[in-house]
Amino acid sequence: MPPLLDVKAALERLEGDRELLEELARLFADECPKSISEIRSALNAADFALLERLAHTLKGSSATMGAESVRQIALDLEMSSRARDLPLSKNLVEGLQTEIDRLMPELKAIFEAVAG
Repeated sequence: MPPLLDVKAALERLEGDRELLEELARLFADECPKSISEIRSALNAADFALLERLAHTLKGSSATMGAESVRQIALDLEMSSRARDLPLSKNLVEGLQTEIDRLMPELKAIFEAVAG
């Protein structure tokens, strides 16, 4: 299975700044539970405008991190929210949770690699 995190691409976007990558990885890891919680709340309220905005924000931060699978699902969620497709949005939120859960060990590896 390919890595969930493209560290090389992330470093290219950050002009090779490993300390910045570590800081962003920590922020991303810290914010993910809050982001998913907010996304679930918006979904449960069928607040498609908020859901679209939250998905857009997560799409951008995951792109910066090189987390392509999370970015793609967030993009799909953004589009399904725009289309007001509740069943698809529910499925995408579950997929997003799964990918974020899978991503966390790779983020931790960045902390350990940069700190080591």
